[in-house]
Amino acid sequence: MQKQTLRHRLMIIISCIFVLPFFVLCYIFFEQNVTLASTHFILFFLITTLAVIGIILIRYVFDAVSTTADFLKKATEGGEKLSLNLRQETVELNEISSSLNRMMERFEKNTGSLDETKEALHESEEKYRNILENIEEGYYELDLAGNITFFNEASRRIYGYSRDEFVGMNALKLADDYNAKKAFKYFNEVYTTGKPHMWIDGEIIRKDGLTRNLEASVSLRRDLTGKAIGFRGIIRDVTEHREAEELYKTLAEKSMAGVYVVQDGKFCFINSNAASYAGYTREELLGQKVGILVSSEDSEKVRQNARAMLLGEMSSPYEFRVITKQGETRWIMETVTSILYEGRRAILGNSMDITGHKKMQEEIRSLSITDPLTGLYNRRGFMSLAEQQLKIAKRTKIGLLLLFADLDGLKWINDNLGHKKGDEALIEAAGILKEVFREADIVARVGGDEFSVLAAGIKMEDSRIIADRLHYQIGINNSIENRDYSILMSVGMAFNDPENPSTIDELMSYADTLMYEQKKGKRLGYWVY
Repeated sequence: MQKQTLRHRLMIIISCIFVLPFFVLCYIFFEQNVTLASTHFILFFLITTLAVIGIILIRYVFDAVSTTADFLKKATEGGEKLSLNLRQETVELNEISSSLNRMMERFEKNTGSLDETKEALHESEEKYRNILENIEEGYYELDLAGNITFFNEASRRIYGYSRDEFVGMNALKLADDYNAKKAFKYFNEVYTTGKPHMWIDGEIIRKDGLTRNLEASVSLRRDLTGKAIGFRGIIRDVTEHREAEELYKTLAEKSMAGVYVVQDGKFCFINSNAASYAGYTREELLGQKVGILVSSEDSEKVRQNARAMLLGEMSSPYEFRVITKQGETRWIMETVTSILYEGRRAILGNSMDITGHKKMQEEIRSLSITDPLTGLYNRRGFMSLAEQQLKIAKRTKIGLLLLFADLDGLKWINDNLGHKKGDEALIEAAGILKEVFREADIVARVGGDEFSVLAAGIKMEDSRIIADRLHYQIGINNSIENRDYSILMSVGMAFNDPENPSTIDELMSYADTLMYEQKKGKRLGYWVY
């Protein structure tokens, strides 16, 4: 609006400037009384025409100038905006340049890391291949059709083919029909379930026609997307191992000793002799825990001895009791050693049934420490057991009472009634002592007519009670009608104080002294020592 007003004002001013000379000229002619001629009219017409033309030109010039000014103004504003945009774009370009520089730096670093990664992968691949080529077991890779795509040197040696011959061969065609079907079943199972299969047994046929026993593992190979693309696994030739195992089983089965193999605490092999020791068959014991045979009283001892032998801390056989199927107790002598059985650690046991030997030992021992007439311990047995009891009493601080008794009148019985009656008197005296004392007490015949008893856990004041019980029991026996003789005993007792212990010989000496004093007609006494 302001622009239009300014334009009108300028047009009026300029028009006045062009029209003013016309009015000045008219004024001059009027003041001078100049007679107007045709030339004057022509002059006026020219001046008027020039004024009109000038006004028109001025208007167009003004429009042109105004348009130019608007253009220049717009151009200036556009230039400022363009300059501002350029500055902004420059800043953005600088930021982009900085980002590109940083990206380049990261790219260079990543490129370096990528190179390092490639180098590490290459080294890892080389190490992986070196390991595969140097392991004793064979390594293989198959496609889904069973064709060999990769293998190590051990695999090639097992099958006996050259590398060029072996690659691309179908693994199922390297076995007979039975083993090929067996292998296909396992491969199909692994493919279906996705779970690996460990140590499949089977036979293969080498290039030279020989048959070998193999153990193989199978697992799936997958690509980066998880899609199954084949199989891989380990194979090992166990032909010699199987042959040795068969030989061992044959020898073990024919052995006179009991032979068995224990794995995970269960029988995985046992020969007929070992099974017969406990009254079972081989089939009944296979897969059963060893503990079902061992007596509960000996189970801990067996574990300790077996562990010591396996660690090399013990070499001598150890003995223990087993409970047979029929509930009887039998003695076994055993040695054990650690072995590998079917690829895993196991225990090989060799055993003998020594029940007969043990019975013979027990009979010999019994004869050596037992009086055959009375069934009591003899002097040797009494001294051996008394020494052990004395050590226990010393350790546990318990009192001991030793009784020494003599069967009076035995010589008269033998001389007048015969030795048979004398033996009966001795047996009767032994029965009286067993009746008076406890089963845990040690009762013995230590001489022809002499008896000795060692009782544990007794106090000094208990000796009078024991003496009274003995006299009472003798009285009961003597009250039997129609007896040919009476039982009479001279007795002496010695007490072992746990705070001031004595030896067994000292106790017997003091008890013997008291006994002879009583035999001479003195009163019953007891000795405190």
